Amino acid sequence: MKLACSSYRLGAQPQSTNKRCFLLQVEQEKSRVAQELQTFIDTANAPIFGIDHNGMVNEWNNKSVEITGYSREEVMGKSLVDVYISEDFRESVKSVLDDALNGKGTANFEFPIFTVDKRRIEILLNATPRCNVKGEVLDSDSMHFPGTFPHNFTPSPGNNLV
Repeated sequence: MKLACSSYRLGAQPQSTNKRCFLLQVEQEKSRVAQELQTFIDTANAPIFGIDHNGMVNEWNNKSVEITGYSREEVMGKSLVDVYISEDFRESVKSVLDDALNGKGTANFEFPIFTVDKRRIEILLNATPRCNVKGEVLDSDSMHFPGTFPHNFTPSPGNNLV
């Protein structure tokens, strides 16, 4: 059933129709905002990745693709820590990511990630828990992490990371 919500007048239709129209408009606005946020993540000028509670990649923006050479399809559903982080940093990176998933943020955490051609690049991570307007940590299935290059990052000859 399709509702003609844009043309209804308050009080002109039964209350249940007004409520349905309002709820439909709310859902449409939520969908629009979600699409806008996804576009922002995809086109950000910094690598942004997301993981679920099991540490599996569920977000990999365009800048992540550009700097690592790994496509979204290659990384989605794989363990970020086990596959893309060197063994000597796995424990510390996992700890920071787990903390964020459990509500404790970390700023300016520097760690290496390997590119598709086995180059090591440094990422400066800000892991921030998602909170509601009251500052309470949201119980989330996933977390997105923006990263940047460290302030002293200098691309090595031949790499075109910046």
